[in-house]
Amino acid sequence: MLCLFSALIIAGPAKAATDDVLTLVGSEAPPFIVKEGDKISGFIPDLLREAASRARVKYELKLVPWARAYKMAKKGPGVALMMIARTEHRENEMQWVYPLFRAETTFIRLKSGSTKRDIDKNETSICALARSAMVGHLKRNGYRRIIKAPDIQSCAELLGNKKVDVIFGGWFTTVHAFRTLKLPVDDLAKGETVLSIDIYLTASKDVPAQRIKNLQRIIHQMTTDGTYGVFLSQYKLQGLPRPKVKAASTN
Repeated sequence: MLCLFSALIIAGPAKAATDDVLTLVGSEAPPFIVKEGDKISGFIPDLLREAASRARVKYELKLVPWARAYKMAKKGPGVALMMIARTEHRENEMQWVYPLFRAETTFIRLKSGSTKRDIDKNETSICALARSAMVGHLKRNGYRRIIKAPDIQSCAELLGNKKVDVIFGGWFTTVHAFRTLKLPVDDLAKGETVLSIDIYLTASKDVPAQRIKNLQRIIHQMTTDGTYGVFLSQYKLQGLPRPKVKAASTN
C-alpha cells in the first residue's frame, strides 16, 4: 500500500504536466508548414512557436495527414489546429482562435505559354488539387478539362513542362513549388482572385477560454509590432493577404 501511495503521488504531477501541454497539429503545406526530416518549420509553425513562448504556453508540434489533424482538432483534448479555412459547416466544431492570413485562389499561367489569355471552359487544361474546394468550384462552373493532382508540386511540374495550360490554386504555394523544382518563377503570371477565404488557428472545445484569449492577445500584438512581417519575409511571403482584424478577440 505504501508503494502504491508513493506511485500515485509521483504519477499525479506528471499527468497534470502532460494535460497542460497544447498540441499544435497540422499537415504539410509549403511554405506555410514545412517538414524536412525531423524538422518542422514554415511561416505558421514559426509564428505560433513565438506566440506560445510569449504566452507561456507549453506546446508540442505534430504533423499528421490532414483528415487526422482535423479529427484531432474536433475531438481534443488540448489540440490546436495550426491552419484551417473557416467555413459555415465547421463553425461549431471547434474554437476559432485567430485569423492568420487570407488564402486566395487564382488562375496561374506561364508568360511563355499559350498566347490565349482567356480561360476556355471546354479547351483550357487546368491543374488543381484533387479532392479540394478548387476542383469543386471548377466542376460547378462548367470547366471540362480538369487535371487532378495530389499536391501543388505536381501541378507546378505539369505547368513548367507545358503539359497543362494553367494552375487553379494559390499564388504563394505555386511560387514556392516552382522554386523547389528550380523552375523560372519570373515566368509565372497571376490572374485575378477567384476565391478567397480566411485561414485560422483553431482549438478544440476543451481548451480553456483564458488560454484562448491570451493567445489571441499575443498574436494580435505580433501582427502590430513587426514580428508577423519578419516571418513573412523569412519565407518570401511579402504581400500575403491578411484578414481585417479590429480587435484581439475574433470569436
